[in-house]
Amino acid sequence: MAGLSPVASPELSALIQIQGGSANSDSLRALKALQNAAANVDRSGLQTDEEKSAESKKAEETANQFEALLIHSMLKSMRKTTMAENTSNQKAMYDDMLDKQLADTMVEAGGLGVAKQLLSQLEGATAQKERMISEARTDRERLRALANGNDDSFPLQATTNAPTTNIAKLRMVSGLWSSEESNQSRSFKDEFTEPLQFHAKRSAERLGTSPNAILAIAALETGWGRNMLTDQEGQSTNNYFGIKASSSDTHYSENITTEYLSGGPQKIQARFKAYDSAAESIDGFADFIIENPRYAKAIEHAGDPERFLTELQKAGYATDPLYAEKAISILHQINQQSAKL
Repeated sequence: MAGLSPVASPELSALIQIQGGSANSDSLRALKALQNAAANVDRSGLQTDEEKSAESKKAEETANQFEALLIHSMLKSMRKTTMAENTSNQKAMYDDMLDKQLADTMVEAGGLGVAKQLLSQLEGATAQKERMISEARTDRERLRALANGNDDSFPLQATTNAPTTNIAKLRMVSGLWSSEESNQSRSFKDEFTEPLQFHAKRSAERLGTSPNAILAIAALETGWGRNMLTDQEGQSTNNYFGIKASSSDTHYSENITTEYLSGGPQKIQARFKAYDSAAESIDGFADFIIENPRYAKAIEHAGDPERFLTELQKAGYATDPLYAEKAISILHQINQQSAKL
């Protein structure tokens, strides 16, 4: 019982289904009472101390009642395995009464700890609820003070002597939370794209397309930098675009890759170019596209990033039939992130 989860209908129902026995009406009533106690706990932040004490006592009584029913059900189930086939109904009734008395006695003596676990969950819910209410009240009070310009801990005119307008106040108030949130929202995607943006812009100018289209391909090929191709020593080859090595390349790595052949994905081993830096890799991508005639149509439509990505796939840049769709989806993500900056 040490791993008992917070009070919830599925878990409580499971407790009274002991060894295949079905829940009787008493068990169901105890279950309902315990669920009501949990609901009262959720409202405890709005109760007086006397009301809280009464609800806590009621919850304790209900939890003990539930444990007694649980133990009674266990005893009844165990007795069935040893009961003789010709046992009379009268004896079965007395045995059941005895089991109930034993269950009550066990609970009074401390029981199996089920009631304590349930109460512990209820008390934990109460503490968490009260803490959330307290924090919400504090936030409201501080927001009110900020809006009135009375909070010294966050001056509304920190860097200027100009009068603060209502709009400026609102911006400052929202900054109390948004500044922290924006720092936390810096995701692994941002960490991947930001160092590459300068180089992507340079290659995009050569191709006549958007830098974000180039970043989208790099993100798709490398899983946002988390699945970089590596050499035999486990070092990154800085190959951001999955460009394979030619027979004349001497700087390469051998890696397992997925190719869509004969209508389905297959794992094959292939040689990939290795670069000394990310900048060299991005420049190499532009060289690769410009120097291969089959990508002429992609360059022709490079001004439309989505069309550019679509034409690259049509020309055989990748064998995945959904490659362009995936790349365009990533392009939209990068565009949205860029718009926030």
